[in-house]
Amino acid sequence: MITYSENVISFEEFRDYGSTELRKPVENLEVVEPVRFKAEDFRKVSMRAESLGMRTSEFIRMATERLIEEG
Repeated sequence: MITYSENVISFEEFRDYGSTELRKPVENLEVVEPVRFKAEDFRKVSMRAESLGMRTSEFIRMATERLIEEG
């Protein structure tokens, strides 16, 4: 179960397209997005993360950021 702090929201809460209310930007906003993996793919990702001394979520975030930077 995912819990939420005031600076963490789900993507579904974040994308309120129907709202016309203007809001102040939230500093340090974090969005939590669940990602589905095939079991074998997740095993590979988690093993690679462990080999680098990282949590799986850190590894996924780092890999994603690298892909974005590379274009």
